[in-house]
Order: sequence, then C-alpha cells, then structure tokens
Amino acid sequence: MQYRNSKRNEYIYNFKNYKGNYLTPFLETKTVIVVYVHGFLGSKNTFHEFPDLLKESMKLYNINIINKVFPAFDTTGVFNDFVNMIIDWLYENSEGYPIILMGHSMGGILNADVYRKISKGDVEPKHMNEKPPKIIGVFGFDTPYFGLSSFIAVAGIRKVKEAITKASNLATNYVASFLMDNDDYSATNFVDGSVSNGKEMSIQTRTIPNNNTNFSPLDYISPDIISNSENNGKRRWNLVKNAVKVTATAAAYGSSLLNQDTREATLRAGQQMIVEKTQHFANYIRFLEPLIEISKQHQRVDDLINSARRSIICGKERFKFKNYYAVTQKYDNNGTINNSTFVCLPQEIRYLKYFDAIPGPRNSPDPVYSHTKIFNSRLNNENVNILADKCLIDMYKVIRTLF
Repeated sequence: MQYRNSKRNEYIYNFKNYKGNYLTPFLETKTVIVVYVHGFLGSKNTFHEFPDLLKESMKLYNINIINKVFPAFDTTGVFNDFVNMIIDWLYENSEGYPIILMGHSMGGILNADVYRKISKGDVEPKHMNEKPPKIIGVFGFDTPYFGLSSFIAVAGIRKVKEAITKASNLATNYVASFLMDNDDYSATNFVDGSVSNGKEMSIQTRTIPNNNTNFSPLDYISPDIISNSENNGKRRWNLVKNAVKVTATAAAYGSSLLNQDTREATLRAGQQMIVEKTQHFANYIRFLEPLIEISKQHQRVDDLINSARRSIICGKERFKFKNYYAVTQKYDNNGTINNSTFVCLPQEIRYLKYFDAIPGPRNSPDPVYSHTKIFNSRLNNENVNILADKCLIDMYKVIRTLF
C-alpha cells in the first residue's frame, strides 16, 4: 500500500507491521507459483477474485505471483486418485518455480496429501527420474483436517429440507410413490422432516472405531440398505434416509447452494441415488473418506507440522503450513454471542498455532454460509481483505527464505 506525502510531493510505502517486524520490498523480484484447488462440489469460480487480490498485494513487496487455478473436477470417486491427478498436473506445470498450494475445504486435504507424497518420493514410476515440484507452502481455507463441526449435520439437513420443499411437484410425487409402496411413512412426513409416529426423523450412522485402520468407506452404509430384508418398505426407507444424508453432506459442502438451480439439481442428484441405489452414495463417500478416517487425520497434520519444523534455518521456516477458518458470530435473544465454525478445531495445543481464525461475514446466518462465501468479496469484502492480509504475511515469511 502506498500514499502521497503532501509535504515532499512523493510516494512512500506504508510498510505492513507484523509483531514489530516490518515487511519491506525485496531488492530483487521473487517469483512463486500459487496453485488453487477447489473442494467438494467446487468449481473454477470458487476463489472469485481472491487470487488477483493477493497477486496485486504481493507486487508491493517485489513478489511476482503466477496464479494457476487447478482445473475443475467432478468430486465423486476415490480420493487418492485425485491426489495423483494433481501430482501429475504439478509435474507438468511447475515451470521450475517454488510452489504454494492453496486449497478450499477438501481441496486443502488434497493438497496436504499431494505434498506428503511428493516429499516422500511416493509418486508414480513415470515421475521417478523427473525433478519434483518444489512445494514451499500448503495453505488451507476452512479445511476440515479434523472433520466437520457438530453444527454442520443440522445445517446440511436443513438445507436439504429447503430443497425438497421448493422442488417441483414432479419430484415430490416421485418421492411419494417411492415411499408409499408397502411403507408406513408418507411423503408429507418426509417433506416435513418427521415420521408418522410424530417423532423427528433421525439419520442413522454407524460408529467408526478410532483404531480401525482397515476401515472402508462402504462400511459407513447402513446394512439395511444392502440386505434382502422381507420388509421392503423399511429397507426402502433406510435407503432414502441415507440418500438424504449424502445430499445433506453435499448441501453443507457445496459452493453455491443458496442458488435455486443448485438446490433443484441437488434434489435430482438425490433421486438419482435412489434409482441407482448405493452407487452415488458410495462415490461421494469415497471422495469424502478423509472426513471419517479418524485414525489418519492426526498423521496428516503431524506430517505437515513436522515438515515446517524441520525446514527452520536461523529461525526462519522454509516450508509453511497454515489453515484459516471462518468464525460465525450469532446473537441470542439475551444478547450473548455464540461462535461457531464449519471445521472441527483441534484440541491439542501443538496444533493451535497452525489454525488461524478469521471473522465470517457480518450477517452470516450459519457457518455453512461463511464457508461457501469465504472468498466472495461482493458479500464479504471486509473479511476477504482480512484473510488476504493474513495470507500475505504468511506467504511473505516463507518467500523471504528463497534464493
């Protein structure tokens, strides 16, 4: 940032002050590639103008940023396949410059595993004799390294209920005909989110042991779905419940769910899951597997932290890991403030310095909104700039060690 000094009639820099240390322009230009990777149900528009905002800000410090947005991809399938796809792309697009990986939501977990595999040489044979990309930073934006907060399940199902309520009559009739075939539950009760006995609809889940290293995502599917029970109505209802659960996850994770077309598309996807039974459910869960692989979550973050610690030379990190998360504030009727987040925050002290809070949009109704609008400066201008400032400082601290 620069301003005019009226007395001397010249431009001078207003250097950013960080804990008593001024960030000053480098004498020589330093070039870095910044790669942006979207998350579950994201797109090329996930990051809005944020990459350009950060690039322009870094120019003040003589840092040349080459922005590369990883091509949009369909987020159904095996998570590790997408990791390998990004690795292949980095080998082709690194251009010999240092790389900082930026990931929104699940994109941050993808980037973490990309870095871990490259740093350990765990790449496909075709890359063994190639010079690996030099990754100097992994930055997550509302990335659920330790899973989702407890609030999200409720918010996700609420958005699904909105989608069902506002969907077309054809879709409602489809669900009705499906449920009323030898079933005790009516379509009206399904839309209302309740069952015929007056109790609230609950989504059944299976408990996943923390020490189950051989856990398969398909274990998450209720056995009622795949059994050949004689009670066809009950079996079909369990199928619908699981379809709603997946759609709720999509609702909580999507990048544009407040758009009516997206809501209807989400419902249609749910119908398709019902028609094709468990196929779509299994595909979504395979991509979201890191959210339920509890035993591997700590190992992923520990690897990133250990890399940052090992990179320290003369008190300066040559590799940086950081996760920025949005905090949504809501006022109760009695005036008290409740803070909520999209991601589950770590409890251990050793992780806290790597998780950096930013405020959610001022009028955000819930953490899902804050999560999906984290880069949208038209709805969230003040907080986007706060995020850019924090990100700039962390990038500067690692870039200063280059060359």
